[in-house]
Formats: sequence, C-alpha cells, structure tokens
Amino acid sequence: EELYKKILPLLNGQESVSQALIRFGRLIKAPIGSESLAASTAPTLAKACLNDLTGAANALLLKGDVDIYQSRKMDIERLLEMGTPLATSRIQPMEKQLPAQWEYKGNQDGAIHGPYTTEQMLAWIKAGYFMGSQRVQIRTLREDPIQLSTQDDLLADLLDNDTED
Repeated sequence: EELYKKILPLLNGQESVSQALIRFGRLIKAPIGSESLAASTAPTLAKACLNDLTGAANALLLKGDVDIYQSRKMDIERLLEMGTPLATSRIQPMEKQLPAQWEYKGNQDGAIHGPYTTEQMLAWIKAGYFMGSQRVQIRTLREDPIQLSTQDDLLADLLDNDTED
C-alpha cells in the first residue's frame, strides 16, 4: 500500500504510470530555456521523480502487480479507498507450480548451458549478462506444459527473442 501512496503524487490528472514516466523523461531531456532557478532545477527534480516512480512501479511489478504501468491515478485512488491493493485484486490465485528451469546457448562456444533456476537467471540479468552484445538464446525447460508463475512468465517475455521465426 505504501508503494501505491508513493506513486500517487507523481501522477497528473488521469495519466497512467507509463505516461508519467514519459513525461518525466521529456522534462529531463528538455532544453533549458531560461537561466531562472526553477528552469535550472527542473531536470534534477524530474530525474528524482522518475527514479522514485520507476522504483515503486518495479517493486510493485515484482510483487505481482503486472498491470502497474497501465494503472491510472484514479484506479490507484479507488482501490486504496476500498482498501484493496491492486496487486492482490488483479492476480488470480495460481495452482502449485514447479519452478521453471532455463537453458541458454552460449555465443562463443555454441554449447547449451543449464539448467538454471529463474532466480539464477534473474540475478545474472540484473548483473548485466545476456544483454547487448552478450545476448543469448534462452529457453525454458518443462516436461509437462503447465502455467508459468508470474515471475517466470515475465522472465520469458523479457528474454523472448523477437527475431525468431
């Protein structure tokens, strides 16, 4: 609930979290037109707001509110008034699931590496691996097709290679 309260003052009117991020990004990149104190501090203030909004939204995303970036200010206000956190109201309870296992194909050796847990893969991604020139092909391993957990599903979307046929 505190994360939602942190987001509310950063949203204008009926804008969504993603629209607010775009607005703050534009403010940061906007050329400074005057030498006034307000104009010179605007990019710094916008950057702080962008960081606060991104941090709170990402924390809510990791807690399971997969729609946080599309949430509008009025949606958050309404659910806070009802005392129902967005994350619990949007997520359907899932059956007990086996954790996903992941493999990746190395760029240099062409060998298949793994299996690794979702937690291991996320830690490597957060450390900067598998991005840019280190991008690799990744797949999930499952014996039976069962529904992925929210975290596993988000990881699969993040690592999905759109260039595949």
